[in-house]
Amino acid sequence: MWSSQEVGNASDEQSIHVPDPIPSTHVKVRKKMLTKKTFKKAKDSLKRYKVVEAHSRNCKHNLIIGNGQQEDIVQHGLICSGMLPSHYTKFVDGAGIGKINKEKRNKFFNSYENHIQTEYHKSTTTALLEESASYYDDKFGEIDSLTDARHGWRKNAKYASIVAIGEKTHKVLSCQHVTKDDEVVSQRHERVGTDRVYTYLAEKEVAVVVHCHDRNLSINKYIREETDAINQTIHGIVLKQHLSCDPSSRCKYDKNYEPSRIVLTDPLAEKLLLGVLLNSNIFKYPQDYVLGKDTFYVESFNNVINIYQDKCIAFGDKQYNARSNLAVCQWNETVDRDFTSISNPRKLRTLEV
Repeated sequence: MWSSQEVGNASDEQSIHVPDPIPSTHVKVRKKMLTKKTFKKAKDSLKRYKVVEAHSRNCKHNLIIGNGQQEDIVQHGLICSGMLPSHYTKFVDGAGIGKINKEKRNKFFNSYENHIQTEYHKSTTTALLEESASYYDDKFGEIDSLTDARHGWRKNAKYASIVAIGEKTHKVLSCQHVTKDDEVVSQRHERVGTDRVYTYLAEKEVAVVVHCHDRNLSINKYIREETDAINQTIHGIVLKQHLSCDPSSRCKYDKNYEPSRIVLTDPLAEKLLLGVLLNSNIFKYPQDYVLGKDTFYVESFNNVINIYQDKCIAFGDKQYNARSNLAVCQWNETVDRDFTSISNPRKLRTLEV
């Protein structure tokens, strides 16, 4: 490792050796190439030699797993993958391999959940700093957030996860775990969790300017005094009447504009539609929709959390909390990440026997 001072003092004749990065270990090879005599001369084989050489140059230790560590590695993968114990039991029984008993799994989880909690705090703290840094200097310490509640199962749930996501970075800033011990009525869990989110942000000296959610009236009432409560937008059917449209709208400047919905021509249908629109929330409370926000990322996070928390299963308190934290860590690491593969539906697939 070279410091900046050492680099500055180095003469022009001296060459600073910077080790080459280890090449990717992901090398594609077809099964039929393994039987060919010219396999060692193939390009893929040369890539493998480079990988082995790079690892042998950088890794100086004896890669031997000690006694008892094999079970810890398996349990680490079991917990972090979100696999259920019943699935694990069926897998090892079907594969004919050894199985870790329930007592050892519970003992390992009781110590492992503390590490999960630590990683969760690191992830959310970093996400909050990144979100705060995404705004202009005059708004430092102020953020916009998206929130939603996800109940543990489909009816009268005991648990609920109230998540707050930053509007700029789309990372989870806080995920509050609310149970019936905190509030008996499940419908009030979102209100309790939102209060905890605001308390957490206040401790971090961060204020919420615009709060977007899916129009929960109790949440609207709670945050109306402190922030701008903006509900997610909805879409209606147009009637080719654009007198009140904004000048920047496409229907104003594009002569070839065609609405994406069916244009109503029946007077009875127009009357029925008008009645629906006049009774809609967006018509009665237009001030809640003026910014045109949506909760797409929050709903996407609720889909990701299903990997760890199946709504058909009633988890215990420790399991539910740990699985929520694992979902947060995975989301913050992968959200808005560039794709690594391209799907080509037209590509012909050959079946190898």
